[in-house]
Amino acid sequence: MSSISPLLATSEAVVLLNCLRLYFNTTSAREVISLLTPDLNWQVLVQTAIDRGVMPLLYQSLKQIAIAEHGANDGKLVPRSVMVQLQNLHRMNGLNNIAQSKELLQVLALLESAGIKAIAFKGPSLAASVYGNVALRQFNDLDILVRLQDFWQAKAVLVDRGYRSPLSKQSEIDLFNEQLQIPLVYRDPETTMFNQRFQFSLLHSNPERGIDLHWGIPPRRILNLDRFDRQWENLMQIDLMGKQINTFSPELTLVIQALNIAKDSYSDISFKQVCDVAQVIQAYPDLNWHLAWKIAAELRTQRLFLMGLGISHDLLDLPLPPFMLEKCSKSKLIDWQILEDVWKYGEYKMFKQVSVA
Repeated sequence: MSSISPLLATSEAVVLLNCLRLYFNTTSAREVISLLTPDLNWQVLVQTAIDRGVMPLLYQSLKQIAIAEHGANDGKLVPRSVMVQLQNLHRMNGLNNIAQSKELLQVLALLESAGIKAIAFKGPSLAASVYGNVALRQFNDLDILVRLQDFWQAKAVLVDRGYRSPLSKQSEIDLFNEQLQIPLVYRDPETTMFNQRFQFSLLHSNPERGIDLHWGIPPRRILNLDRFDRQWENLMQIDLMGKQINTFSPELTLVIQALNIAKDSYSDISFKQVCDVAQVIQAYPDLNWHLAWKIAAELRTQRLFLMGLGISHDLLDLPLPPFMLEKCSKSKLIDWQILEDVWKYGEYKMFKQVSVA
């Protein structure tokens, strides 16, 4: 636990992390119960879960804990008021996610009718394919990938839909070149009504719906566009609300979610992204790890991939294949002081000295 202490400054954060471990079966209910001391601030715990994007998973774990010793939620282990609050938050999150899923399906249909091939990832597609339930993941926007040559036409389709860029033209171009995406937002009556009704939850307080339109996979810009194009071969179809849509294969999804962890700053490591990595691994026990490593190499992101995996392993006691554990160990990336220095003083400067054999 000492190696992850920088992220666990409060007892509530410790309880939250152990609840996540319980969800992924890497700790026991009894271990979590031992942490539920009388001075635990339940509202801080709930708010921390919301802020870190894992409220639905906290709810699932506390439901398990609430009946662990007594066979029913008698309020002794987890206050009934807390469970009612989480139940309401979980329901609100589910309603929002269903609305977002419907929007995604409509946007994908519009792009298809315009002759634009698109891939949905993260957001509803990840919740449906990996969590098995769109209500089990917090998300506030949609992520769609199109080919570079279709990017600006896809933006035009979204503008016709009512989406607008909050950025200047120059800022758009900078993001297009540097982060391989631009954000678009859409204020519609349904979203406004939802937020007016549920804003107190702090789950979805943004009155605008958002889409991040991508033409590549961040965080690294790759000059050889063939490297991106080849990832269009790593696709699968999933069912989202009765419709078949394209999303990334489990192996490419794992790489992307690990990169999402690695690209965040030291102080902003997302428990949600860590849980996404764990959920991909648990949802696909036959995942082709050698293919995942090949994809990371193809995208020239092996170090970041190892870093994301290593953080997930460290935080959640996540089991990894022996050869991946060996790579993480050899890379020596999962040292919190090193990570702090890396994020504080520059973009991965210290990685130049590190082997990723």
